[in-house]
Order: sequence, then structure tokens, then C-alpha cells
Amino acid sequence: MRNIDDLISEFNEGNTEYINNIFGEFETFFKLVDRRGKIDEIEIGSTAQSEYWENELMLYFYEHHTDKFYHYCSKWLDDIEFENGKIYCARSSAGDFAVLFCDNRDVSRSTIEEILDGEADWDWYYNDNVDVYSYVIQELNEKNLKTLKNRFVTELTGVEVPPETKLLEEFAEEQGHLDYVTIDSTVMDNIINDEKTIKYLLEDVLDSDIENDLSRVYNNSNNNALESEYYEEVWGELTSDYFDGKPEWITRKHPVAKDATIHIVRLEIADFDRIITDFLSENKGYTGSSLLGYHGSFLEVLRDSVECLRVRFPDYASSPEKFINDYFADYF
Repeated sequence: MRNIDDLISEFNEGNTEYINNIFGEFETFFKLVDRRGKIDEIEIGSTAQSEYWENELMLYFYEHHTDKFYHYCSKWLDDIEFENGKIYCARSSAGDFAVLFCDNRDVSRSTIEEILDGEADWDWYYNDNVDVYSYVIQELNEKNLKTLKNRFVTELTGVEVPPETKLLEEFAEEQGHLDYVTIDSTVMDNIINDEKTIKYLLEDVLDSDIENDLSRVYNNSNNNALESEYYEEVWGELTSDYFDGKPEWITRKHPVAKDATIHIVRLEIADFDRIITDFLSENKGYTGSSLLGYHGSFLEVLRDSVECLRVRFPDYASSPEKFINDYFADYF
């Protein structure tokens, strides 16, 4: 009669059919070996036959020896990191996560990769008929509004402005000449909030580039807002199901090269245990691409296990006003 050592030896040599005939299923055999304190003697990868029970042993480890489960996960998946009770997927490039997205006509996977890497080259949107009063001037903060008013005053110094609006008529009368008004800082402070007067000055009085520069502020803001929304859409899709939090960019010492550094980006995996155990359960008894080691990384396991992610990009930015004050300084 074979003893436990004989059974383990035969199992490691690939005689799994004999073991199945005795125990009915691998888990029963694993429990017996474990009770005898010999679970470490089962050799994963000892023969080609071991691939057929590898996933079942991993599931047994998960239930009874989580340290061994995580040990082999770390051994086979080269992009996972354990830190403070959390598990991360760490990659050398943010664009690596693009493999989880669908590759279609609307948004190609290569475009997703460029967005994640911050290297997307977009066709710039330009609207040469911008309502600069509504979309730019009314969005300016106090500092930028003061700068704009000063530019108006500078460019209108010495100009006799026909009083074509009610507000300008009032100032012309106050200044003692009904046929024109001069614009100084006091007048400017009072007319800046009058849309009709400002549009009149921009369109009919000034020959300068103020209106064009305000249009450029809007268009740059709109493009930046659109790119930001694309970026947020992609990262948002990534973190909606499989990852938590925001990406972390980390610089570390190179593991080999002296005085060199490497850069990684990592995301906390939302439910690592469920993803891996689901993969193992669905692939019990199979080999090849059904093994963690075949994929070599968590990202590839996830890619093989779930439907690809889809994104839809808006045609127009929803909130370009967020960037108006940032771009204003580029032109004023």
C-alpha cells in the first residue's frame, strides 16, 4: 500500500489519473497532504501534467494558505506590487493600460495609449466668431479683469469715442462734450460690465488685437478643456470597475544600473482576489493560456478575462471656462 510520500511523488511525476481514481478530486488530495504537513512538497511546474491542476492548487492556497497564493501571484505576474495591505498594478508606461480598451473606428487603442501617455496630438478647434464678452470677459477673475481694463484704457488713450450707447452718452454729457467721450480708468470701471458698450468698443472703435486675443484665449481654453475631458474620460473608465483612486507616478532607483532611475505609474487594483480567483475557477483543468504564468502580468490576465472598455468622446468641451484665466496671461 502506498504511503503519503509515495502518493506525493507519483503526483509530482504526473500520475494524476491514479490520484483522481483514489480521491475523486484534487482538492481532497490537497487536504490530505496539507493535514500531513506536506503541502510544500507538491511541486508546481514539475511536469507538463502539473499544468492541469495548477489552478486548482492555487484556489486551494487561496482558501487555506493565502501567503502561498500571493507568493505565486507575485512570481508569475511581474506588474503587481504589495504595499500597506493594498495591491497595485505597476507599469513603466501609463499607455500600457490601453490594452484594456476596445480598438474601434470611433476611438482607436493607439489613441487611448497616446492620451494615457499625454502624447495625443489633436486637431485644434478654432472658432473665429466667439462671443468674447460672454465666454471670456465675464469669466475673468479680478486680477485679469483689471489687466484687461488697463489695456482698453491704454489703447483708447487720446481716442475721441463717439457715444453710441446710452452709457457712453451719459459719460460724454458728464465730460462736457456730447459728440464724444474719452475713456479713462474711471469710465472703464463703470462700462466694463455693460455688454453693449464693450462690444461696441471691440467691434466698431478699436483697431487693435484685443478682440482677437480674447478669441485666442477662448479657443485655447476650449481645446485644453476638451483634451482634459478626453483624459478624464479614459482614466475614469479605467477606475470605474477594476482600479481604485488616481494613478500614481513614482520615480525609483534602477534595480541594476548605478545612479540611474526608473519611472513607473501604478493603479490600486480594486478587487485583485476576485479577479484572480474568477480566472482560476474558469480555467480549472486547462493549460497554456489558462495559466497565470502564461500571461506574465496582471494586466494581461485582466485583458483576457473581461470585455474591453469603451469610451465616447464629446465633440465640444463642456466647461472651457475653467481654463480662461490660465490662458489669459498668454495674451495679456
